[in-house]
Amino acid sequence: MRYKLSLATRLTILAQGVFLLAVSLIVLLIYYQVADLYDASLQQASEDRINAVIKQLEQAEKRLRSMPEPEQFREAAQQSVLQELQRTSRLDPERGDYIFIIDSAGAVLLHPHLRQGSEALADFLVALPEQPGSGGTILRENKERYKVFHASFIPWGWTVCHATPQTVKSAWLKRFRAGILVIVITILVVTGPALAWIMSALIRPISGLTRAANDFAAGRMVEPPHTDRRDEIGTLARAFVRMQEEIREKISRLRRSEIKYRELVQHANSVILRWDKNGRILFLNNFGRRLFGYSLDEIKGRHVVGTIMAETESVSGRNLSAMIEDIFKRPEAYALNENENICKDGTRVWIQWSNRVVLDENGQFMEMLSVGIDITERKKAEALLLESESRYRSLFESAGDAILIRNSQGTCIACNKKALELFGCSREQLIGLSADESAPEFQADGSRSTTKAGELIQKALAGETVSLEWQIRRFDGETRDVRATFSSFESSGEMFVQSVLTDITRQKRMEVELRQAQKMEGIGTLAGGIAHDFNNILSAIIGYTELAQLKVEDGSEVAENLRQVRKASERARGLVRQILTFSRKQKHEDSPLQISLIVKEALKLIRSSIPATIELNNHPLQVGGFKFAD
Repeated sequence: MRYKLSLATRLTILAQGVFLLAVSLIVLLIYYQVADLYDASLQQASEDRINAVIKQLEQAEKRLRSMPEPEQFREAAQQSVLQELQRTSRLDPERGDYIFIIDSAGAVLLHPHLRQGSEALADFLVALPEQPGSGGTILRENKERYKVFHASFIPWGWTVCHATPQTVKSAWLKRFRAGILVIVITILVVTGPALAWIMSALIRPISGLTRAANDFAAGRMVEPPHTDRRDEIGTLARAFVRMQEEIREKISRLRRSEIKYRELVQHANSVILRWDKNGRILFLNNFGRRLFGYSLDEIKGRHVVGTIMAETESVSGRNLSAMIEDIFKRPEAYALNENENICKDGTRVWIQWSNRVVLDENGQFMEMLSVGIDITERKKAEALLLESESRYRSLFESAGDAILIRNSQGTCIACNKKALELFGCSREQLIGLSADESAPEFQADGSRSTTKAGELIQKALAGETVSLEWQIRRFDGETRDVRATFSSFESSGEMFVQSVLTDITRQKRMEVELRQAQKMEGIGTLAGGIAHDFNNILSAIIGYTELAQLKVEDGSEVAENLRQVRKASERARGLVRQILTFSRKQKHEDSPLQISLIVKEALKLIRSSIPATIELNNHPLQVGGFKFAD
């Protein structure tokens, strides 16, 4: 039979244990405090002895400096000091501490165990900290551990050290621990029986309260004893009575809350479902039964798959049976889940489920609580929205003009295929560019593209639709003219700018060519008018020349001059006829022409209109003498 200790015995043991722990902690703190004080005293003693040696060295240095030519006597003075220190280097035979000196090269100058000049402590010198007296350094020598404090005598480059064996501290601490242990045992022997009697007196009224608590646990509402006491026991008894009253009130409120909960569950406008770890339905509220078309008797105990859920979704083909198994393995991944459900009549509905695991008092899975909202109409709206977005995307991509969507900062975030053709780049290259980054530095009107693009974006964001001619720069460096229309729209609470670009580069070139043709036509009209006037003048010249020829003798010099005048006039008349033909004022006439003569005349005309530094050479044509032409 297992022996059970009484509460008084357990509390007595606990009190003694707590007391022992408290005493042990206090003793431990005292022990470490005393140990720290002992280390501090050792360090102070070492520093005092080192300072005494340093003082001797300073006095020797002072005497040496007072002598003429001190460097000649420095070595003798140092040896004298070392001999004097040799007699006092071991300070306390009982403690075993001693003084030793090392020079800057690590050679021993003074040591009770090592010869002078030995380099056995060279590594120890390297290991010494830069700050003297910083906690001391451990030195191992002759199987003994020494704590060493040091100081440097800079004028001679010596390091003065004081070594204290660690066994001195260990022996002192052992004696201290033994004394503390005796004190602790004495305290426990004296206080143990007193604690047992005190605890027994305290436990007796507590035992009465314990019996009352057992009766309360068994469902018997009895008043505990000692409620009239004025001490802590009486306070505890009265608190026990108040606790009984509060528990009665809480039980009453819990019952009322349970009634309200049932009413809420049954009349909620959401599906409330409870199902076990095997997937079998435990409860379905009224809303759920009306939605799925089942009575509670029909659906209770049946598996969710095959009743309110098909094995696979009709649209996506997702395996819902596998999803149910995964919910129990990873419930946190399905805290909020959407899936297709099925009603008794075969109607498909979409439910958004909020799932939560219900655990028992041991933290083990008990059941799954699912609250569902009918989102069938929302799903239909989403499908229509997706269809609308698809149509918009199709129109967007197949548009005949380049379309770019920009955010409120003017950065391109979307574009269609026509925009890629217009800029001659890939979608990745165009996305992220601002309006001025895809344009030349200056527009055709001389304005800076950066400033003008910013103004256009701000006007569009203000609700204004802006249409203007704009120049863009393709990725191959070519500049093109476009008709740009900027407008804004809002989506998801954010403003965007849509720019539609129509390539008018060819139109602009045709306009330039048309203006040039109009200019040429105007020049031709002007030339025709001048040619008519000039032709009238030539008629007079030719007429008067013919009359003059009739009055001069043939073969004379004047007759030859008149013949040249008439010949030049006839040539001028031919040029006028050509001008009239060019200006469409006169119909051209073809006639036999000797090409070589026309070339010679043209060379004479050209000769007078070009610089003399240019030489003209006439090479006769290797063709027939006459051609039928105008």
